[in-house]
Amino acid sequence: MRKKIIVLVGAIVFAVCLMGSSASAEASADAAVDNCYGHSTRSANYVKNNYSGHRWGAVQLCQDSGGFFAVYINYNLDTTQQGPMPYGQFANAWIYRYHNGVYYGRMSCDTSGGNGHVTPGRIACYTPRSGVGDGVSFRAAAFGYVLDGNEWVHVASGWSATINS
Repeated sequence: MRKKIIVLVGAIVFAVCLMGSSASAEASADAAVDNCYGHSTRSANYVKNNYSGHRWGAVQLCQDSGGFFAVYINYNLDTTQQGPMPYGQFANAWIYRYHNGVYYGRMSCDTSGGNGHVTPGRIACYTPRSGVGDGVSFRAAAFGYVLDGNEWVHVASGWSATINS
């Protein structure tokens, strides 16, 4: 009986250690998402393939003195290392604006003031800044696409949390 208890306790300690190392690995992976060009990261999340769950990149909701903006960072295949967008794919970030909880509008990297969506060979894009105000909140999103014949197919998505200004 004593031997069974020792084995059981050992198994529990081993399982707890595995969970602890997994959590710290996830925490460091989450930290790799942060890249707001030296400005405040208000929220961040992975952009994942809608079918396989593999990471395409990261979306960040950023803030500086000019307001809020969204950033998309492309990753090498299913890692957290930045890398160029492959041929036949592109991604774009969007910033969604809400006033008193009601959708008010959105801007993408392609909107004037942004630097254009991420095309093959590029790593990142950002949206124009959107000013703050009473009752205004923001959310960032990014979407990835692949070329299938002559058609662009939406295959990856990621959303930040909604943050009040």
